[in-house]
Amino acid sequence: MKKIALLSNVNIDPLKNNLEKNNDLSVYCAGFNQWQPELLNTLSGLYSFNPDFVFVYLNANEFAQDTAELFTAIDFFSAHHTYTQFIIADFMLQPFSVETYTSNNNSFSNKMNDDLKMYVSRKPNVHVFEMNRLISYHGYNSLFDDKYWYLGSIKFSYAGFKTIANEMNYLLNSIQGKTKKVLVLDLDNTIWGGVAAEDGWENIQIGNQGTGKIYADFQKNILKLKNQGVLLLISSKNNEDDVREVFEKNKNMLLQWDDFVDHYINWQPKADNILRMATDLNLGVDSFVFIDDHPVEREHARNEIPELTVPEFPKDITQLNRWLITDVVYPFFAKTAITAEDIEKTNQYRRNAERQNVSQQLSYDEFIKKLNIRLKIKKVNAESYQRIAQLTQKTNQFNLSLKRYSDIEMLNLTKDSDYLTLSCEYEDKFGNEGIIGCAIIKLNGDSAFLDAYMLSCRVLGRKVEHFFMNFVIEKLKKLNVNELNAVYKPTQRNAMLKTFLSDYGFTTNDELYYSKKLTKTNR
Repeated sequence: MKKIALLSNVNIDPLKNNLEKNNDLSVYCAGFNQWQPELLNTLSGLYSFNPDFVFVYLNANEFAQDTAELFTAIDFFSAHHTYTQFIIADFMLQPFSVETYTSNNNSFSNKMNDDLKMYVSRKPNVHVFEMNRLISYHGYNSLFDDKYWYLGSIKFSYAGFKTIANEMNYLLNSIQGKTKKVLVLDLDNTIWGGVAAEDGWENIQIGNQGTGKIYADFQKNILKLKNQGVLLLISSKNNEDDVREVFEKNKNMLLQWDDFVDHYINWQPKADNILRMATDLNLGVDSFVFIDDHPVEREHARNEIPELTVPEFPKDITQLNRWLITDVVYPFFAKTAITAEDIEKTNQYRRNAERQNVSQQLSYDEFIKKLNIRLKIKKVNAESYQRIAQLTQKTNQFNLSLKRYSDIEMLNLTKDSDYLTLSCEYEDKFGNEGIIGCAIIKLNGDSAFLDAYMLSCRVLGRKVEHFFMNFVIEKLKKLNVNELNAVYKPTQRNAMLKTFLSDYGFTTNDELYYSKKLTKTNR
């Protein structure tokens, strides 16, 4: 269970209840206006709570100090708790003043936010909570209530606390990499208006005005998701020839056929198609989001695949793009950083399909030889730690311990001399797949502990796991390590690790704790 602490110069106790209600979170809420003593006093409740995250909301109207005092206090706490991540709400003064049009509130809050932006740019363990965006979208009067302020020093309304809690959930999921990987799209009346088979490719609604512009903007937003690493797939009850004509002949289409990893265009139940997709991509259906305009299709998919995320489609088509952003992107696809691997994600899966086609034509040994696999194994550094953290958060199938690391946790490990952190980059004749594996080893004299060992499912079945382990063991031998220990955390999806450990010479008495002697005679 993750732990989050709440610090503020106003009363935000109700936020604790909102966060605990639907989350596996332990929440500590500091006393009213105790944010500074909590951060600076090593005997405070905050220090003993030892949080994974600290949320700081300082109401600008009640904040008399300079922002430097806030940043100094955070730096002091961070020096003692290097793995804690901070989430700081940006600043806004109330949008009305006795000074009316002579007020300098905007310039003052802008200066505070500029200071915050500069501070965050230097601190990988600090994130901005976009309070101003919430206020702009929901309205100041919706989120704040003076009645509660004068009765109990509470600035926010009931709706305000609920809105903040939802936004906090989205941000925490993003920081921890708990986001979806795949977006499955219907076609007719979903990414364009009308029905391709009935209206024809030239008459569907997609263009620069009216309803057509709604769908054009929708496709533009879907493309942005694809460019951030979301895999796109089609599931449509249609004739493929009619669909191909739309993509090939309608010049207003922004999404192209090759933007989709695969196309499941048939008359089969869409739930069956989605299960096939998961098998073909070697991904769990819990990483899928399915968008379809038809309520019967949505309900059937929900009933057949409970792990699948199926958001409601807007009844008013003019709300399509707002709905996509607020009800789909922020809850399921939000990111705090985009890696080079994210940008290449669609191409990576397409190249993998090419490899599978080749593998079906050759024997296994011939296939491995023909791939001409090249691995680059090196220490995790400032350029790669974010990708490694992402890999630990998303890898489930070939993952020894299932430990998840945040960006800041991984960055700190790269600086810890007691740890050896290795990344594995993969390239073959079809292309470079980027970093696909990592090993995190805790060193302890002449023994070592394999804290994490994982590979992306995209490269399994090509002996990469063996090549990588060979390198790890040879590296440890050079460090005079003669025993490597590990803990295997079994799940339904990572059973292959048990076989791998056994085949590789690890021994166990309880199928949980494994050990391997590193001698010159070992493989």
